[in-house]
Amino acid sequence: YNFIIKTFDKCEQSHPHLHQLGYREKAWSVNKLAAVARRQGLPDTCINILTKMYGYSRIEVQEAFAKVHEQAKAYLALEGEALSGLNLVNTTNLEFLPQKNLANTAEIFRLKGLLLSKVGDADAANQAFSSALQLCKGVAPQAWISWGDHCQDQFQKASPSSPSSAMWLENMMTCYMTAMRSGTCSSRTLVPRVLSLLMFQSTPCQDNPSLPITHQVWETLADTVPVNVWLLYIPQLLLSLQRPEAPLVQKLLFSIAAAHPQSIYCWLRNFLLERRDPASTRPVPSTQTGPPTQTPAHPAPAVGGAGAGTVTDTAQPKNSEAVGSDTEPPAATLSPTGGTELSNVPATSTPLDHENSATTTTSASDTNIPLAPATNTAPAGSTPAGVPGSAPSSSASPATGPAVQAPVVASTLAFDAAKDVMEYLRHNHSSLAAEMEVLLTEVGSKFMPLPAERLLAVVHALLQRFYKYEKCATSAEMPVVLKRELQGVCRACFSSSETLHKHQAFVLEYKEPFHQDLDPDRDTFPTSIHEVTDRLKEWRGRLQNHVDSRLDTVLRLEEESRVLRSFRPVELEIPGQYLTHSETQPESHVRLAYLGADVPVIRRHGGSHRQIMMVGEDGVERRYLVHTHLTPAARSNERLVLLMRHLNRMLERHHQSRRRHLLFFTPVIMPVWPQVRLVEAEASYSTFGEAYEINCSRYGREADVPINFFKQSFDRTFKEEMTPQQVLDLRLDTYREVIQSNYVSENVFTQYMYKLLPLGYHLWVFKKQFMGQMALSSFLSAMLHIGGRSPNKILFAKSSGKVVQLDFHPVYDSMGALEPPEHVPFRLTRNLQSFFTPYGIEGAFVACMAATAQALTVDQSPLEHHLTLVFRDDLLLWPWRRQTPPGQAPVRRPELGAMVAGNVEAVMGTVRSLRPEAPVVGAGDELPPRSVQGGVLNLVEAALDPKNICRMEPTWHPWF
Repeated sequence: YNFIIKTFDKCEQSHPHLHQLGYREKAWSVNKLAAVARRQGLPDTCINILTKMYGYSRIEVQEAFAKVHEQAKAYLALEGEALSGLNLVNTTNLEFLPQKNLANTAEIFRLKGLLLSKVGDADAANQAFSSALQLCKGVAPQAWISWGDHCQDQFQKASPSSPSSAMWLENMMTCYMTAMRSGTCSSRTLVPRVLSLLMFQSTPCQDNPSLPITHQVWETLADTVPVNVWLLYIPQLLLSLQRPEAPLVQKLLFSIAAAHPQSIYCWLRNFLLERRDPASTRPVPSTQTGPPTQTPAHPAPAVGGAGAGTVTDTAQPKNSEAVGSDTEPPAATLSPTGGTELSNVPATSTPLDHENSATTTTSASDTNIPLAPATNTAPAGSTPAGVPGSAPSSSASPATGPAVQAPVVASTLAFDAAKDVMEYLRHNHSSLAAEMEVLLTEVGSKFMPLPAERLLAVVHALLQRFYKYEKCATSAEMPVVLKRELQGVCRACFSSSETLHKHQAFVLEYKEPFHQDLDPDRDTFPTSIHEVTDRLKEWRGRLQNHVDSRLDTVLRLEEESRVLRSFRPVELEIPGQYLTHSETQPESHVRLAYLGADVPVIRRHGGSHRQIMMVGEDGVERRYLVHTHLTPAARSNERLVLLMRHLNRMLERHHQSRRRHLLFFTPVIMPVWPQVRLVEAEASYSTFGEAYEINCSRYGREADVPINFFKQSFDRTFKEEMTPQQVLDLRLDTYREVIQSNYVSENVFTQYMYKLLPLGYHLWVFKKQFMGQMALSSFLSAMLHIGGRSPNKILFAKSSGKVVQLDFHPVYDSMGALEPPEHVPFRLTRNLQSFFTPYGIEGAFVACMAATAQALTVDQSPLEHHLTLVFRDDLLLWPWRRQTPPGQAPVRRPELGAMVAGNVEAVMGTVRSLRPEAPVVGAGDELPPRSVQGGVLNLVEAALDPKNICRMEPTWHPWF
């Protein structure tokens, strides 16, 4: 560029455009290089480039503005340099900037406001932000966001009781909601902040003490925000109907139902079904402690049965996440693939007792919502636990009073509010509602596992339960708790009317032998644990042979559901097209053309799932697994998938994670019934445990041999008095003996993938992608203390390396805090070590985890607010009664806001400890050098330590 400037220096009069060419191009290149350095986290380099590389006093106005813009941003990123940046902005001559387009001038005032805020001059910063917005509306979204961040800083510094605190809160809420009116990608990140303020900030208005400030601002500005901004937060909005902000949220849900009905229909329908039973028992108004009933903002005429396929009131499986969330799940619900009959086994928990309160009961048919088809009935004389109005157990004291009625009342009012929205949706979109009901009703009723498949799933879950039990020796007598579980299974199996009438041959063949072997009330029942375990293994093999030899692996759609075979929808769209961070365009969405003729049956680890194929108008087939008989934690797992979608947005915006292509795989989830859902799947899915099972079958070995060996070796602890250290040494010796005896080789997974993939290039690409996906899952496990990562719960796509973690959700203790982590922070056992190689673990694996932590902890990161929403929803629905031992008084827990804040603070501390840190300069030569990735390396070291791995339960397969 210097040569070009010198060559055309004499052409200023004759060819001015050539004379300016070198100056313009060099200034543009220097500014662009400085911007790249700043975005890579090098503000010092950015300033050096801008001050030293250009070298000329002559520069175009636009490039001069770009230079000042980059310098000011670099000073903002540096600690202690805010005054230097403020001096730079104050000495900038704004008269040279174009007066016709004041966007550049407004941007200078915005940067001035940020610098003034950083030096602590709040009033001057307010004036600068105000000037920026008055000059030009083109910078409005970013200026409103910056002003809102400034107000948030002042709000956090102010005393909660001071008048200025309320002022800053109102200003912050106003700025954020005004910025959201633009609907840009940067403004969409403000949604979790606004929802958190709406839910947890209750500072009252000065003129109306009964109305919180955040509610007042919401009422004023919510209608101006585009509706599509809220589509990713529909589950959180629905749960807010149980909170004081319910009237405000209901109005927003009306708007979503009017503009994008398909985005909300499934979630709204499932929300109503989960709360149908608590809403059927309504306390008198004098006992209500929830939010008051509000008149809907839109006309919602009661249109019952607007959609075809709406069926009458029948036996619907109850979901324990409905407001009696205190209730304990049935004892026999051991697996997500367990039988329908098993979900009706009476539990020992105390149901809510409404005996002392006057109630009015409404029939479910009056609710005008679709109910599930009759698939099962409870055993005679039994009552499902946790259903309001059911008789309390003889050993339980009646639970009455406002403390018990409050959640029921809140759920009833939430049901009424959601019902109004559903009726409004059906009235305005009757044809779409009819098509949705046909699809959901058929999928929820016609694609259930057969009795043999359900019994196999239950036997498999029972066997895992016996393997996990380590409170007595294998030769000891059967514990009471295990006997009780077997009694519940035997009472529930073969007892439903559907099984007795439709599957008589199966009942005649298996009922009597099953009770003869496993019913604790029979004289033939074995006395020791290992004998019962052997019989369960025999039944697992017997049922597995029955399923493999007699049941088809591919079903025909016309035989399973003739309605769906001839189903040709007009308005239905392929699921998942509203789950995007950009503006949705329904006119470009792919609509559903028809369903595939074949229904494959996916069987793995004792479970069976039907897989349906949706073919869009673009001709692409999309596969969805039908998950049935979900556990209460399934909703928490869905919330975590939504959290991962938001984390992907942060990973895409950070250079270190973007260069490594780090993105969580988030399958589309479509709720059908409270215990049935559709989950996006791929044909090449496999589990980490399948590689081990295939290896055992190839060499004729039983897969459970290491587990049996481990439990038999551990019997010594019950026959001898041993200290905790001796017990740990025994576990470590047994672990090493399993490894040395070659029960499980360290190359099982490597050989499995080597034989599966055709070329070495494919293996290299799969390993790189799989390593990044496992690093992301491991990071999330360590962040949220998620454990239980047995080989059967790690699902991956053999064609792409994408990883899906099954039953992946946090667990809370009796005080609402996250459960302490397991002995290992995540799974990184021998076969994964061998597949990744030491170079891969120390290189790509560690770097991916560190880059993820760095991307989630940038300035103004919305991670804290996303976590607030996740913990709020989890703690609202967590089954607390399960945490209270029988006969003890309920634990007095902190308020919901305090529990959420404590969990968020703990998680954010963990994430900050994992991000890379630059070495401390001048710390002294006596200190050993610390790695930049020291936090992640400590976790990896703990995950690889045999002393930690051997302490895991045998079903975790620590040797694999």
